[in-house]
Amino acid sequence: MAPPRTLIASIDPASPGEPEHIDAAFNAGGFEFAADGSLIASAQGDGALYRKKPGSDTFELLADLSTIAPHGIGEIVCHPSGRIYAGMRGGTSHHTGSIDDHLRRAEPSGGVLVVEPDGAARVVAQDIVFANGPAVAADGGVLIVPESFGQRVSAWDIEDNGDLANRRVWAETPGAVPDGNCVDRDGAVWQSLADRAELLRVHEGGEVSARVTIDSGLGAYACTLGGEDRQTLFICTNLAVRELWARRQAAETGAGSGEPGSMAKAVTAAAVDGKGHAGIFAARVDVPAAVA
Repeated sequence: MAPPRTLIASIDPASPGEPEHIDAAFNAGGFEFAADGSLIASAQGDGALYRKKPGSDTFELLADLSTIAPHGIGEIVCHPSGRIYAGMRGGTSHHTGSIDDHLRRAEPSGGVLVVEPDGAARVVAQDIVFANGPAVAADGGVLIVPESFGQRVSAWDIEDNGDLANRRVWAETPGAVPDGNCVDRDGAVWQSLADRAELLRVHEGGEVSARVTIDSGLGAYACTLGGEDRQTLFICTNLAVRELWARRQAAETGAGSGEPGSMAKAVTAAAVDGKGHAGIFAARVDVPAAVA
């Protein structure tokens, strides 16, 4: 059976229409542009980072992380220094059991690793309850990581050598599943919630100063600030995580079909019923992105 692979879509907000696609040829979990314009992407199951240089049509292997992240990696963030931070998956598969099972257990089995510009990698944080989409503060001095099954967002100071120190809780999100996020110029975090149609603008300490609500029945999985003035919040959505999870498991087990499902089906679980539910929403906000 062929391994799952991802199409990465690009859309011009000024003239929306059919997206252009890049065939990653691997199961991409997260991606971001580096300072040199390269597109960096993580391969979830392979525990690897890939790079597509400007002008290239294909991805090349940047770093094999399978030795230090044997259970895979998730989303990533590029630091101004050229380093890349990635969330590490824990030993217990996040595809087993229900979302609520994971929220109850809150297993601190994940971590964060850093990849240096030369490809050398090391673990810089452990005991994280499912590390998800990380972000870097405006001054490059703080790493902010949602702990999805811990129902909180955590933060670390980034030291000059790339190590992390002074772990603390940035904000609690009781009853919610925080996923990807981004940082604005004032240092607040736009935090997507995968279990509901909402994003929070949250400050260190937990104060919520703004909310964006999208269509009910959806979940918000990632976001970024962009547009000409960097004040458009682009939101990546899909079915709310509990529904998406149920469809993923049905696809993996072949429930109702009598045949085993495949991870390829699981990756596209939102279309199991023949309808595509994933999409991009946009909302105008008052404070622009942290960096231009």
